[in-house]
Amino acid sequence: MNTKNNVLRTYLDQVNQLLDAPAPDRRRLLEEVEGHLCDAIDHRVANGMRPTAATRAAIKEFGPPSEAADGLGDMAEETATGWTHWLPIALPSLLAAIAVIGAAYYATKLPDSTIGERAAVRTYGQSTVVFGGITTAGWFWLRHHRRPRIVSPAWLATVAAIAVLVI
Repeated sequence: MNTKNNVLRTYLDQVNQLLDAPAPDRRRLLEEVEGHLCDAIDHRVANGMRPTAATRAAIKEFGPPSEAADGLGDMAEETATGWTHWLPIALPSLLAAIAVIGAAYYATKLPDSTIGERAAVRTYGQSTVVFGGITTAGWFWLRHHRRPRIVSPAWLATVAAIAVLVI
């Protein structure tokens, strides 16, 4: 049984080194792999195989560490689509919505509006285009990159939205 643990531990360490996933996902995925492999090993041992041979057969069936890590990385990507994934476009989306509401409000007053109200409509219209463009760019980036990063184009778009708002 000790050999089973050493061979299995070595395999899991290799998968862990190749796995591209955040730490919490990594632990969960490796525990899941270990559980499946232990079940496969126990099943083989119960059918008369020696523990070392059963371990090697289960690992061979599971695939090389690189293939296992690739498959697990894909699973980790599928779980990275919660609300925090879309957080970078929240501010530009909110600002675009405010700009649309402001433009709509002042547009209703256009026939008998003052110069200032016409300028407000123009400013809100420009803001709608800017924040709408930033939101759309961020959305497309996040849609095609499931793993958020601290410095991603979507976060840079949020910083740009803040800069435009301040200026």
